[in-house]
Amino acid sequence: MTGFTDKAARGNFIVAYSEGSPAKPAIYQATFWANANNCTTNPDKLEQETVIQWQYHCPADNNVGLYLIKDSGHAWHGGQKDNSRADEPSLSLNATDHIWTFFKLQSKQIIKE
Repeated sequence: MTGFTDKAARGNFIVAYSEGSPAKPAIYQATFWANANNCTTNPDKLEQETVIQWQYHCPADNNVGLYLIKDSGHAWHGGQKDNSRADEPSLSLNATDHIWTFFKLQSKQIIKE
């Protein structure tokens, strides 16, 4: 998840690595994980009023998605502003609930040594 107006990451979704961003853009990171999980490289794009979602088609038990929160900056989506210098969190998506739902759906593998 990334905020479109994130000044700290300069909208890390669209800023190219070569322009001085400390990390590669979010779409690059999603594509990396899609490749690592044997997913398709052309995700479905669902655009809503305040959220854009890219969902990759992956084999069973592999899920890769990217969410761009249009009305958010450098804040925890659905959270609370923690100081006066922080961006106002978007209420368009609750990051905690969304991430918890994602992890609940993942299969658990027991590794025996």
